[in-house]
Amino acid sequence: MSKLTKKASAALWDELRDGFLNIEKTIIKIIEAKAWEPLGYATFAEAWADRMDGVRLAGEVRAHVVYAMLAEGEAVEAISARTGIGTGSVKDLRRQRSNGVPPEAATLVRQHTRGHQRPPYRLIVEFSPDEREQFAEACKRFDLDMTTEATEAIRAHFARLAQLTDKKAS
Repeated sequence: MSKLTKKASAALWDELRDGFLNIEKTIIKIIEAKAWEPLGYATFAEAWADRMDGVRLAGEVRAHVVYAMLAEGEAVEAISARTGIGTGSVKDLRRQRSNGVPPEAATLVRQHTRGHQRPPYRLIVEFSPDEREQFAEACKRFDLDMTTEATEAIRAHFARLAQLTDKKAS
């Protein structure tokens, strides 16, 4: 049985709903005001990469972010890397934007292909907030991209495991 009261539970749901509504409003305000310029960023995409690293976008706001990056001339692959949105979805949003669909009306539909399936290519790795902060600080100190560094660390570790397996087999 939940220890929350009915009023407290309703308040949590209201907070969640308001949070989603405020996210979209805030992103629109940032884009319209070019709020990255006073902070010294040349583009929205640059500010996003620095200030929003690791944040997963809710579906309702993805189009606003992608449209802003497209307007700055960012490449599909760069947008995908900075936002975590698949290149197919970015291309679909690019098409909708070029057809005059406003971001609030743009839709992202998962496309299913029936061809041969490719193996998974993503790992989800979770760290504590303190660990993530340590990693972020280390990367910032050396002006490195945390995703790239994490990918390289994982590859290096698995390469070492493969070498150990090879040695054990011989």
